[in-house]
Amino acid sequence: MTHTPGGRVLTELTGASQADEDLATAYRELYSSHRAPSAAAHPGPPSHAAARARG
Repeated sequence: MTHTPGGRVLTELTGASQADEDLATAYRELYSSHRAPSAAAHPGPPSHAAARARG
């Protein structure tokens, strides 16, 4: 996530929202709450650890 410009912005917003409750609320309402159902329905590639465990 941190390897793209958009990912870096989301990382910064996530960090800033830890100290700003209004930002945290807006982030959840406008971004993350809408993505969670989609992410659950379409999981990304397996993690490196899981891939190594499979051999």
